Amino acid sequence: MPIIGAVLTVTLNAAEGLLRTLAADPRVEVGDLQKNRLPIVVDTATRQDDEHFWKTLRNHPAVLHHEVVLAELSDISNLTHDPR
Repeated sequence: MPIIGAVLTVTLNAAEGLLRTLAADPRVEVGDLQKNRLPIVVDTATRQDDEHFWKTLRNHPAVLHHEVVLAELSDISNLTHDPR
């Protein structure tokens, strides 16, 4: 299950709709909106679900930009050894 922590930069005039949409999604934990920045954590079941979620989010009119701050992909990674 990919777990991604990100901070969204949003337009304030459309943020309310985005907040409702994200709050209704059981895969998403939403932090407190600070000015126009919204922290979220997304826990999806599959990589394909993760890709679909982020593509949909990028196309939302309230989202100007997103910054990934954490990506936990160990359970879907094929790494069997330390890559260093």
